[in-house]
Amino acid sequence: MQSEKTFRNIDGLIDKAKVILVAGHEMPDGDCMGSSLALASILKRSGKSVTVFKEDRYPFNYMFLEGSQDNTDALPENDPDLFIILDSGSPERVGPRLFERMQASKAPKVLFDHHVQSDDKKTWYDAAYVDESACATSAIIYRWAKDRGIKLEKNEAEAIYAGIISDTGGLKYGSTDKEAFLILADLVDLVKPWHIASQIYENIPEKQLRMLSEILADMRMLAGGKAAVIKITLDQFERYSMHPDNVDSFVNFARSIKGVSIAMRFREKAPGLWKVSMRTRDGIDASVIAAGFGGGGHRNAAGFLFEGSFEQGLLKVEEILKSVYE
Repeated sequence: MQSEKTFRNIDGLIDKAKVILVAGHEMPDGDCMGSSLALASILKRSGKSVTVFKEDRYPFNYMFLEGSQDNTDALPENDPDLFIILDSGSPERVGPRLFERMQASKAPKVLFDHHVQSDDKKTWYDAAYVDESACATSAIIYRWAKDRGIKLEKNEAEAIYAGIISDTGGLKYGSTDKEAFLILADLVDLVKPWHIASQIYENIPEKQLRMLSEILADMRMLAGGKAAVIKITLDQFERYSMHPDNVDSFVNFARSIKGVSIAMRFREKAPGLWKVSMRTRDGIDASVIAAGFGGGGHRNAAGFLFEGSFEQGLLKVEEILKSVYE
């Protein structure tokens, strides 16, 4: 956990700002969304004018959170007094439009994050609180609020609770730690855990399950059953009228297979371009593998882009497996 001095630097910039833009990474997940909504609500209560920007839509199963509609994919005409970026492992991950705007702006930039980052990425910001050991960025926002002596309101507690549940995989991932349980326990008087769990995990469209069954039927098992690979094509998105956020969890079905320590999901973004999401266990560092392809992430969850056919991608996966298991 980082020192209070880091929060002091951030607090100084926040206190001086009247107009603040809050944003997370492109293709936001539950933690990105939860931390953004909680922080924005707290800042608004303190009298700040806050815009929540998102490059892509929020995941459908987190849209029950208060404030989920109070955001925009349009950049404001004038620069804010302060940019606050959440859950973004690299400045570029906020999306090309906002990144370009921040590069050209003299307004200070702040980062709250728990991704592994190089020193040059951290120093890109005027102040940053980065703790790779944190279970979620939402947990860092909780720390910050507690450090400021802020009493959370119900909607803020729900956003932080949902963000932690999201990034720990419902308290199943290796990122689940003692702090996660302590924060959730502290929030439980303000939230209904069963309601949040139901919205996240028991709220999917019928078509999503039918799409999943088709994808799992075509799953490839490699390395003697130690690795599982699934693919999702543009054709399937069109036939089932699904959005990418509907399939984010599909890779977890591959990882749940007995004996599998590496699971990969190839999602077709454009002809010949795939977004690869990876989940690992048994001591295999997904972030190191992803870095070899120009990507990144966490130890047990990472991703990268791959250009080529799916079959070419499988060949690359086999090369990875040889380096891991030999």
